[in-house]
Amino acid sequence: GIALAVTLFAGEVLRIWTGSEAVARAGAPALSLLGAASLLAGAWNAPHTLLVACGHTRVPLLFNAICLAGAVPAWLVLIPRFGIVGASAVWLGANVVFFFAYMVAAHRRVLAESTWTGVRRDFLGYFVAGMLTLGVGRALTWTRGTWAGCLGLALGGLAYAAVAWAVARRLDVFPARRVAVGAGR
Repeated sequence: GIALAVTLFAGEVLRIWTGSEAVARAGAPALSLLGAASLLAGAWNAPHTLLVACGHTRVPLLFNAICLAGAVPAWLVLIPRFGIVGASAVWLGANVVFFFAYMVAAHRRVLAESTWTGVRRDFLGYFVAGMLTLGVGRALTWTRGTWAGCLGLALGGLAYAAVAWAVARRLDVFPARRVAVGAGR
């Protein structure tokens, strides 16, 4: 939720944080890309941890080596040309690769289920809920000033929490605890 909010409301976050319109305008593209990268990093963390915990340590080693081999040349090309935005774009790209690679590897090697089933169950519902609620908040504030952006961020965050809770209940993430009446007496 927070990473998605930072991604969609990067300018407002920087404006509130620094109090500078110039900093907000200059830094918003990079913060938006870094917010999206953080969202994906949070999503691939669980499959990565599952792989390592189950003894599949070569998989993260291989993925890290591949990403490093791609990221360093990309940074060398994009940073001189685009600055922090170029560096942020490479970091987002690396997290996109990690997200898909770890999801596929964890579902094939450990969970023995379809990757799509896992992504749909563990990620997609929450992402869609966030995009719908915070995206609507963002769309409502594109032509508004700073306070409207703050209000959109706050209302979008509250709506996201409500929708995410409803999605989690629908997917039975929090199964009801059943206690037998009179048990243990």
